[in-house]
Amino acid sequence: GSERTGTVVATSDASIVHVDLTGRIATIRNGNSFEEGVFLIVQNKEGKKTGVLKALAVREYGLRTADILEGRPRINHVVSAASASESEELAKIYRDPEQE
Repeated sequence: GSERTGTVVATSDASIVHVDLTGRIATIRNGNSFEEGVFLIVQNKEGKKTGVLKALAVREYGLRTADILEGRPRINHVVSAASASESEELAKIYRDPEQE
């Protein structure tokens, strides 16, 4: 058979499955473990940061969505929760309206 091409992402990892740069929304597979409002870091297969997201509310059905705050995340990029120090810095930049 022919050799596989493309990016292979472990199925248990949270990863981007759809990006709407106009609406600044990303859809995430395996992302329901992230709490609403948590900052998320997106990385490509080389481990380079490609974006920062903020998790939206969990929906009863379907995939997880998040606002794109920075960068240009792409399909198959891996998503993980920001560290405590990253979250602290991001919270200074991206405050929710109800916090002001």
